[in-house]
Amino acid sequence: MNPNTHELAQLKIRIPANLRKQLQEESIAQQRSMNAQINFILKQFLQIPSNVQQMKDN
Repeated sequence: MNPNTHELAQLKIRIPANLRKQLQEESIAQQRSMNAQINFILKQFLQIPSNVQQMKDN
């Protein structure tokens, strides 16, 4: 028997429903925050070409 499978079997822990719900909500909030940060950074990158063009025009 693989010793790793034995270790994994010991890690099965029942999480109460209310705690699981709280963890899911926190996870979703973190994902939304990260998505907002990524969107902000991407928008900055999308603006770079127009900024460079303005510098060339001046």
